[in-house]
Amino acid sequence: MSKIVGLLLLLFTTSLAIAQDTPKFEVFGGYSYASASKTLTLDRSRPNLNGWNASVAGNFNQWIGIVGDFSGYYGSPSVRLPTINPCIFPPCLLPVDFINVGLNTKEHTFLFGPQLTWRRGRITPFAHTLFGVGHASLKLDTPFSVATSANAFAMALGGGVDFNLTHRLAWRVQPDYLQTDFFRNTQKNFRISTGLVFKFGR
Repeated sequence: MSKIVGLLLLLFTTSLAIAQDTPKFEVFGGYSYASASKTLTLDRSRPNLNGWNASVAGNFNQWIGIVGDFSGYYGSPSVRLPTINPCIFPPCLLPVDFINVGLNTKEHTFLFGPQLTWRRGRITPFAHTLFGVGHASLKLDTPFSVATSANAFAMALGGGVDFNLTHRLAWRVQPDYLQTDFFRNTQKNFRISTGLVFKFGR
């Protein structure tokens, strides 16, 4: 009986120690998927973009911190473009046809803002509001060099959960609503990121 009580006491004190251990800095990096808005690529459906997400957080105390969040997304969604088939012998009509062309898409965001964290045991939920800028570049996959790029306002609203593996290592799952304003249009994107969190200092 004393062994069982001792084991339960050890588990309780270990969980309490993890709850009280607030790192001074947290560095996150991993894979990120984005379901982008149709207005970004002028596609009929939401393009799927794959990339990465990284962040550095400095904690003022166990509840409040500030985050620098950086991400990059890449893909080649297919877009439908009109083409004109010229006639060889006039007079004749010039019928309009449509072709599917790949659109090489790159999007990067640089965001900063406050983060609230609830440190209790081995699961650490958090929420953040991030603001900053984004850069998008689009290039048609054609023999002709047709490309454009833009910088615009960007923000992310969301958060996630850290599953603490050790005092210094955690696995993160982070969904966010990501809004960008490229090419005078508002893109309402959704992203989800996952990867490792490294914790430094106390």
